[in-house]
Amino acid sequence: MSNKISIVLVLLFLLISCSENNDIFDKVGEEGYSYNKSLKTWNALKEVNNNSYVYKLSFVSWTGFGSSTELEIKDGEVVSRAYEEYRFNLQNGENEVLISYFETIDNLGEHSKGAIPQTIDDLYTTCAAEYLVVSEKDNRIYFETDEDGLMKMCGFVPNNCMDDCYIGVTIKSFKWTNK
Repeated sequence: MSNKISIVLVLLFLLISCSENNDIFDKVGEEGYSYNKSLKTWNALKEVNNNSYVYKLSFVSWTGFGSSTELEIKDGEVVSRAYEEYRFNLQNGENEVLISYFETIDNLGEHSKGAIPQTIDDLYTTCAAEYLVVSEKDNRIYFETDEDGLMKMCGFVPNNCMDDCYIGVTIKSFKWTNK
C-alpha cells in the first residue's frame, strides 16, 4: 500500500473512531512522546536518513519460547527479512535455534513464519488503526518510544488475561543504514 493511501486511511480512521479513544493519540509515554509527536518525528528522520534502516521485532513467551524477525529497508522498500525461532535451554542457559531463514528481495515473503515484511510506516499505520483504538475500558493500551521519539512498542493487553496476552508490535532494535 502506498504511503499516501496509508496516511489517508489512518486519518480517516482517526476521524470516525470512538470518542473514548481519540485522546489516546495524544497520551505521552515514558520518553515524552505521544503517537502523534512520534509519527511526526519519524517522518522527519526518515527523510534525513534516506528512508533506509534495519529493525528487529521480537516475541518472548514466559515458557522460554521466542522469535525475532529482522527487516532491512532501503529507500522505503523492504529488501530482506531474517527470522529466528528459539527455545531457552535451562541446562546451559542458552537459546537453542529451532528454525531460521534469510530472504532477499528475490524471495521476500516466501516463508510463513516471522513478521510480515513491512516498513516502519506500515507499523505506525497498524498501530493507529488496530492497537491504539481498542477499548480502554477492556484493555491496557501501550505506546512507547525510544529516547529519539521513534516507536518501540504499540499494542494492548486484554484485561484479566494471564499469559502471553500482548497484541501488538515490539521493536527490539533499530538503526539507520544510509546517512
